[in-house]
Amino acid sequence: MLSDAIRSFYDDLSAGDSSKDVLMMTFPEFGRRVAQNGEGTEHGTAAPVMIFEDKITPGFF
Repeated sequence: MLSDAIRSFYDDLSAGDSSKDVLMMTFPEFGRRVAQNGEGTEHGTAAPVMIFEDKITPGFF
């Protein structure tokens, strides 16, 4: 699971005092359009991105 992998990697970074030097980002292989067409949603240019870092302000932007 992605969350387990991120947690494990972050724990390793923290143990070595390196987490403050690393920014992690995830994004899917492809995005989807918000508006539906006849068959659902088609491939688009936008996709969700998650960023992980020690000092980032949590939230949705």
